Amino acid sequence: MSDVDIPSERDELLDQAILAMQAMPVPEVPVELLESTELAITRPTINSRPISGSVMRFALAASILLGLGSIFWFMSSQPTPAFAAMLKEVEAAKTFRGKIVTDNDSGTLTVSGSRSRFVSPDGKSEVLSDSSQGVLLQIDHRHKMAYHLPPNSSIFMLDVVGVLRKLASSASRPIEDYVSPEGARYVGMAGQSKWGPDPRNEMAVDIQVWTKPGSLLPARMTIRGGPDQDEILLVDEMEFDIPLDDTTFDLTIPEGYRVVGNQELKTPATAEEASRLVLKPGRGVGAVKFGMSREEIIAVMGEPEIVMHGIYLSYPSVGLQFILAGRKPNRLGNIIVNPSDAANLKRHDFPGQTEKGIKIGSTREEVIDAYGEPDPPRDDVPRHPVIQMLHYSSLYVTFNLLDGKVVQIFMNEPTED
Repeated sequence: MSDVDIPSERDELLDQAILAMQAMPVPEVPVELLESTELAITRPTINSRPISGSVMRFALAASILLGLGSIFWFMSSQPTPAFAAMLKEVEAAKTFRGKIVTDNDSGTLTVSGSRSRFVSPDGKSEVLSDSSQGVLLQIDHRHKMAYHLPPNSSIFMLDVVGVLRKLASSASRPIEDYVSPEGARYVGMAGQSKWGPDPRNEMAVDIQVWTKPGSLLPARMTIRGGPDQDEILLVDEMEFDIPLDDTTFDLTIPEGYRVVGNQELKTPATAEEASRLVLKPGRGVGAVKFGMSREEIIAVMGEPEIVMHGIYLSYPSVGLQFILAGRKPNRLGNIIVNPSDAANLKRHDFPGQTEKGIKIGSTREEVIDAYGEPDPPRDDVPRHPVIQMLHYSSLYVTFNLLDGKVVQIFMNEPTED
């Protein structure tokens, strides 16, 4: 498989792996590495903040909005009168446009039926989707790149529609009006709902909705983890039944753009090959050790299937990515198992496991049985709305969970020997 060479200049829209580092509570990541890669994408973001780089940051936001694409048809069997009246108006709408704002990013979502389009504020990145065709496409106009995102990227999905369905049966209460910068006054009401990737892992959330003056249609909505929690998601400038044409959702990749995410994968690892891929937190994986050079890694793993920025060596056929950003220049400093960056949109799950038997698919209980209780959450690290993070700073490892099961493992080089 040929390498995919991506421009090495600082890129706000491509670097998934660094965003994963920025979104995780891993204080050992070199500060200069973080400062040199100020990227913007779905701070899964979902999710988070959604896990994983700029492409996935917008993918997360797009996924949020994909959920909102069904806003026009959600129903509840026992809605309260206030929410029922609002839903009746929404159900009649055919198109939608709104501004989505998360902790770190924002953009405009446009929806018509099964089609949606999410555009970053500067217009340099957009995510287009058509759920009827199973297509999810992210386009970076800055570097003329197109990324085929997996249509089943549940790791970045937020079931906003599910939240609204449950809100429909919530008791409503009046809240303070919202006054726009232009002076328009919006009447508000609030209710409680559940939000999470799986009914077994939902969290209670507070929903606030403000309606347009003289209308029952929502104009603004916030979702937060509780009355004392920070806002997780804002949907603002909501508009319904706006005129749209098919060109808004054109899935054609512009001529001359490089395409990523549709690469052919090698045959999955055999049982024998998988048995050699043992994860050793603080040390490495198999015969690959932290501190190795590119040449030393290639001597063990073979030529990388994809190379990004000259320091990301990706092996999506075995679900691995090595990042040459260690304590010494161009030395292995980070390993991501089941990475979600642009270089690994299409990959096989990592087939190996840790020395204590933790692998992709292991449960939260199995991780804790093997490694003990994780570090307590840090106040300076925003919660990811979907991904649960189990961080062990003494081991230099973080396990990311979705639906209570491990979906990604992040290891970094110890700060000292």
